[in-house]
Amino acid sequence: MEISKLKDAAKAHLVDSTALLAASSPVFCAFETMIAKMSNDVSLHTRLYVMALTYAGLGYAIGKGRDMSRKIFNITQETRERFQQIHDSLYLSAINIPLSAGLYAASGETDIKKIAAGTISAVIFGALLGPLIGYSMDVYRDLTELSKCERRAYPEIIRGLRPRLKKALAVSLTAASISSMALVYSFNPYESAANHENPAARPAISADFRQSSLDSIVTGPEVLD
Repeated sequence: MEISKLKDAAKAHLVDSTALLAASSPVFCAFETMIAKMSNDVSLHTRLYVMALTYAGLGYAIGKGRDMSRKIFNITQETRERFQQIHDSLYLSAINIPLSAGLYAASGETDIKKIAAGTISAVIFGALLGPLIGYSMDVYRDLTELSKCERRAYPEIIRGLRPRLKKALAVSLTAASISSMALVYSFNPYESAANHENPAARPAISADFRQSSLDSIVTGPEVLD
């Protein structure tokens, strides 16, 4: 019984973490390279750091916290989409306050103004991406048979797919997210000078990375089978 609970918790952790990263990573890649003017190596290392934190437990905490918040405010999947989206915006904004401030402090930043500016930016991103991340979590949970998604915005044709097709769609969505990140990096106008001098040194999301990520995150035999 305990083993079954652990497997369910592990599955929920991997699914929610993957859903969070699949929805948010391409957006942050575009922001970091096209607006913040980061080089590919800086952006990619940042994304990998966030991914490590997410799979280390942050993704599970965010998913469970969202479930608790929805229960507290009586938000169900039958609730109007607008209210579900507002909830997810406010929830992601709220949790980004301690998370962002803590991450900046842990990274060695001591300037209160810089920490405040970074935290405010994180809150804004939380508000903008909240609905997308929340919807992504609900969809991934349905595709991986973790729980059913009854939201009105969820297409009936997808809801009725066979389990194997749903899992294949989850893999495809994850692959599309990773591919979109690679595409953003390929068009980065602020690539570092060192990478211009040595194109082979440019960081890339390799096929091996994509395959290992998809296999272990979405279709790992110990989690979903």
